[in-house]
Amino acid sequence: MFTIDELYGRTSAGAQLATYRIARTGQVAWAGRFGDRVCPVLDDEVGPPFDSIHGCLVDDDAVSWWGQRDEQIFRIRRELAPPQADGNRSSGTPATTSTARAS
Repeated sequence: MFTIDELYGRTSAGAQLATYRIARTGQVAWAGRFGDRVCPVLDDEVGPPFDSIHGCLVDDDAVSWWGQRDEQIFRIRRELAPPQADGNRSSGTPATTSTARAS
C-alpha cells in the first residue's frame, strides 16, 4: 500500500515516482507532477492540473482518473484510440471531465 505522495510525488529519499497503466491498445496512462500540480497523462497528452490524483482505471474503451481540487472530486475520462489497419492509433476523442462533491 502506498500513499498518494509516494505514488505521485516525492519519497523521503527525493526520488520521483510515477505509476502507470498500459491499455490493450498499447497506450500508456499515468499521472505525474508538473510544478506544484498533478496531471493525468495518456501517451503524450497532458490533462488538466489537480491538487492530487486519487486513481486511474483502464477499461475496454477508456481511461478514467479521479482528480481533486480543494473539496471537489473530478472524474476525467479519455476514450482510447482504436488501432488503425496500419497499426497506428487514431487520435481518439477529447477528454471529458465530470464533477462530484467530496463528502
